[in-house]
Amino acid sequence: MNKKLAYPFKSEYKTQYPYRCFQRQAS
Repeated sequence: MNKKLAYPFKSEYKTQYPYRCFQRQAS
C-alpha cells in the first residue's frame, strides 16, 4: 500500500495505462 502511494504513477502508470503516458507525450 505504501509503495503505491509513494509512486503510483511510476509502476502503475506505465503498467496500468501506458497508452495514457504515450498520448500525453505525443500530444
